[in-house]
Amino acid sequence: MGNKTIIQGPTRGIQEVPQHLDRLTRSFLTDMRENVLALRTQQAPPSVPTNLKVTPISFGNVLQWTRPVNADFVEVLWNTTPDPTKANVVFVGDAAQWTDNIGQANVKRYYWVRSGKNNGVRSAVAPPLAGTSLASGSPVVPPPAPPPYQLGNRNQAATGGQGPGTTIYQGGGRQSSE
Repeated sequence: MGNKTIIQGPTRGIQEVPQHLDRLTRSFLTDMRENVLALRTQQAPPSVPTNLKVTPISFGNVLQWTRPVNADFVEVLWNTTPDPTKANVVFVGDAAQWTDNIGQANVKRYYWVRSGKNNGVRSAVAPPLAGTSLASGSPVVPPPAPPPYQLGNRNQAATGGQGPGTTIYQGGGRQSSE
C-alpha cells in the first residue's frame, strides 16, 4: 500500500509518514513534515505582476507584463467572459510575454496574470485586460521587445571582455584596432 500524498492546501505534495517505519524514523519524519508545513504557512505571497499589456495580432493576442522579482513563475488566466473564477490557467514559467494563438479573428478574451512560488503560494491576479484577435492581413504593429536584461558593460560584451581597442571578428580571432 502506497503512501497518501496530499494534493491541496498548504500540505500539497507532502506525503503522510508511513506507519511501517521504526519509531525513531517515524518521529524524525513527522517532525520534518511539521517543520515544512510551518514554513509553508509563513510564506508571503509574491507580488502581483505589473504593466500588463495586450496587443491584438492576426488570429491571437500577445500579452506582456513585468514579472515580480520575488516570484518563481507566472500564470496567465484567460476567459471569454470577465470572470476569473472560471478562467483557463496557462503556466508560462518565468517569462514576461505569452502569445495566445486563438486561430480565429474577432474573438474577444479577457486576461489576468498572477505570480506564484514553488511552495504553492500565489499572488492576487492583476486587473483584467481584454483583447480581440485580428483578421489575417490586418495591419499589425508588433509589440515592443521587453527591456533587455543587462549584465555589466556593453562594451565588454561586444569586445569579449577586453575593453576598447580589441575587436572580435566573425572567425573568432582578435585583431588590435590600434
